[in-house]
Amino acid sequence: MKIHNPVRFKFLLLALILLVTFISSQLIKAARTEQYKDWAPAPGSFLKQERLKDFRTRVYYAYTVNGKDYRGSEIYHSSNSSWPDAGAAVAVWYDPEAPARSSYHKPGPGLDPYAPYFLALPICAAILLKSPRSRPAAG
Repeated sequence: MKIHNPVRFKFLLLALILLVTFISSQLIKAARTEQYKDWAPAPGSFLKQERLKDFRTRVYYAYTVNGKDYRGSEIYHSSNSSWPDAGAAVAVWYDPEAPARSSYHKPGPGLDPYAPYFLALPICAAILLKSPRSRPAAG
C-alpha cells in the first residue's frame, strides 16, 4: 500500500491514537467508579498524622461498622494538607462487603483514567516529530 499523502496519514494516525486513548480512559473511569459505588460512610475519629520522607504524610483513623471497631491508615503525598486534631469526628468510607477495607476520603477513580494519556502522548510526539522520508529526485 502506497501512502500518497504522508502528512494526512500522520494526522489520521494521531486522531486514531487519541480516540483509542479517550475511550480507554473513559472505560477505566467507569470501572473504577463502579468499584467504589457501594462504599458507604461510617462514623470515625481522626487518630494522628505522621510525617514521612519526601513530603508524605500517613494519617491514622478509627471507625465503627455494625458495632465493630476498625482502624485504618493512608499515605498522602503532600505535607501541606491540614489535618484535624486527634480525636476529631470524621467520616470514613468503607467497603460494605469487606468493612476492614476503608478510605479516609471518599474513594474514586483517582488518576487511573489518565494512564492511557501518559502512554499515548509520547507516541504522538514521536509521530509528530518524525520527519517524512524525502523522495528520490525524478530523473
